[in-house]
Amino acid sequence: MRFTLITLLAISLSFTGCKNSEKSTENKNGQSQSQPTAKEVVNEMDDNELFVSIEKSGCFGTCPIFKMSINYDGSVKYIGRKYVEYEGVFEGKVRKSTLEEIGNLIDSNKIMEMDSAYVEPKVTDLPTVTTVINYRGEKKKIVGMIEMPEGLKVLNNYLTTVSENIELKRVK
Repeated sequence: MRFTLITLLAISLSFTGCKNSEKSTENKNGQSQSQPTAKEVVNEMDDNELFVSIEKSGCFGTCPIFKMSINYDGSVKYIGRKYVEYEGVFEGKVRKSTLEEIGNLIDSNKIMEMDSAYVEPKVTDLPTVTTVINYRGEKKKIVGMIEMPEGLKVLNNYLTTVSENIELKRVK
């Protein structure tokens, strides 16, 4: 009888432990709450609101100089300054799946938890990358050079790839 009771208790505990597979966080009161997926966040936001932007400054060589901003509706504004395929002001559009992938990269690499600056003031010949993110009700600006966390490099490389692979139409 005791063995059966213990077995039933263990089985019921294992089911309740596996019941909720969603990500959860604690709110300010210490209560657990589910965190929406990147897809849900992207779909809930105001379309005209800035989601993410990346800006790369120059160096003493031929480093690409550009800025790209992406809104939650997928609209893109690209300003190419030097050493890029498109120089000038352009607009384009990315798919919702690209927005979701950016959100997943922000989540998986814990970008919103990172410091705001990764710069080496003694090095003057490196391009600076400024990443601005508006995600999950938080805004974050990160300025980095070569010594950035790997997760930030992954996000910035993805954004750079996006900037190189979208169809752009000249505005100015």
